[in-house]
Amino acid sequence: MNTKSVKLPYYFQPKINNNLIRIGSANDGGYLVNKDDIYNSDLLLTLGICDDWSFEENFLNHKNIDCIAFDGSLSRKFWLKHLINSLVRLKFKKI
Repeated sequence: MNTKSVKLPYYFQPKINNNLIRIGSANDGGYLVNKDDIYNSDLLLTLGICDDWSFEENFLNHKNIDCIAFDGSLSRKFWLKHLINSLVRLKFKKI
């Protein structure tokens, strides 16, 4: 197998940053965010949260600011399915 190695130009190479923290759930993989960026934020705008808002929750634990979240992919079908699954789990817990 022939594999080629490509070196990124200097301006694309990552720089060492010791000021990063991981935010978000392990299921989502989380995100590395610079602490200074959190501190300097006035608003958190998120798009596409679906049913996992752990990133937003973790972010707001570091700085209490307004959060505006949108997700155009959620539908009545999604919420109905989520409700039915929750009710089924609740019923089995009582048994």
